[in-house]
Amino acid sequence: MKIKIFYLYEDIEDYENEINKFIKNKKVIDVKHSISSYGMANNYTSSEGMDMSTLIMYEELEESK
Repeated sequence: MKIKIFYLYEDIEDYENEINKFIKNKKVIDVKHSISSYGMANNYTSSEGMDMSTLIMYEELEESK
């Protein structure tokens, strides 16, 4: 069994496409998805955001002979 971790940087469609492309020829055992949000503020600036990651547990498929 192997794992692969994906992390969302910006575009959700690119994130989905990257995952779908990766699992295309894999035997997926399990998928774990995590979302966290945050907000920060001080006297000079404020920001908020969201982090998203996906862990995929998989096995390589054996090539057909």
